[in-house]
Amino acid sequence: MKTLQLITPALLCLGLTLAPVQADELKIGVASQMQRQKSAYDGKLPEPGLPQDTVQREFGEPVRVRGPVGDPAITIWEYPGYSVFFENNTVIHTVLKSG
Repeated sequence: MKTLQLITPALLCLGLTLAPVQADELKIGVASQMQRQKSAYDGKLPEPGLPQDTVQREFGEPVRVRGPVGDPAITIWEYPGYSVFFENNTVIHTVLKSG
């Protein structure tokens, strides 16, 4: 009887871990996000691949600079309406601010 009391919870746990798990996955590519952002913003935005000096020359001084942090170094330049993310000295993403 004692063995049955020990085995039953173990079998129950085993059964729960083997239960099938299902989840939905939503994939949105970075390029399509950028296209939606650009269509919602009526100005020019820094494109991925641009170096920092080109962004500064074409878009001016950022309002705020955060970083660099981590390895590889990530720096964020904040402009009115959007933020530019750099890996080392290269743009990796531009994000519009909500609101």
